[in-house]
Amino acid sequence: MKAIIVDDEIRAVRLLATLLSSIEEVEIAAEFNNSYEALEYIQNFRGEIDILFLDVEMPGLDGISMAGELMKMPDPPRIVFVTGYAKYAYEAWEVEAVDYILKPYRKANIIHALERCKSFRRAGSPHKVEARCFPDFDLFVDGNPVNFPNKKAKELLAYLVHCEGKWVATGQIVYDIFGERDEEKGKKYYNVVSYRLRRTLAEEGISDLLEVEYGKCRVHSKRLSCDYYRYLEGKHELFQGNYMQQYSWAEPAVAMMLTKADKI
Repeated sequence: MKAIIVDDEIRAVRLLATLLSSIEEVEIAAEFNNSYEALEYIQNFRGEIDILFLDVEMPGLDGISMAGELMKMPDPPRIVFVTGYAKYAYEAWEVEAVDYILKPYRKANIIHALERCKSFRRAGSPHKVEARCFPDFDLFVDGNPVNFPNKKAKELLAYLVHCEGKWVATGQIVYDIFGERDEEKGKKYYNVVSYRLRRTLAEEGISDLLEVEYGKCRVHSKRLSCDYYRYLEGKHELFQGNYMQQYSWAEPAVAMMLTKADKI
């Protein structure tokens, strides 16, 4: 596993390099105290670096901004933030970091991050993604069912698939999925669920399936095959009386399909 280290503190780079060098499976490809130089290196050797150990607070291009630039590249390395500040954890998840390690760290923290890196498939690979909506909702990547550790994260994805790739406002999502909560608590819960969904998709190497912007999100409908979309195109035989039956917000769609079936 090839790794690079980016930290403006020379002592921090040396300490991390010493720890990584003691782990047999790791090869340190390069070390940088300047984030711009590191970004240029990654651009030149794109696809050859497996994991990037990245500081957050650095002069010039900080770690979060550098990670944002990496997300624009095909086949970027996995990112592990190594920092002395806990306050950037949410921003780290926004740029799909594999792990977030606080200084001072131990070798066990580094090994844990490496294991997490292995569990993540590389984004941008040509994975086949299939959503099945009849009778229940499930997602498959390369024919294998995706395990959603969080049920609400799975429901959020199902809801966005149901919306056929249209942008959906956060307020509407909160009302339809988290309606039992007040608006403020619902929005906070949505942020947590959205993060968990993105983590699951990133682990499967399909983080590009979901697009999130301020106040709205959507699924890239052309990135997946879906039996519901085929139904909408005229394959009405796919509906056998149940559609996403786990979710109450799908009931109006079921009523519509039942009415259409009676007329056929």
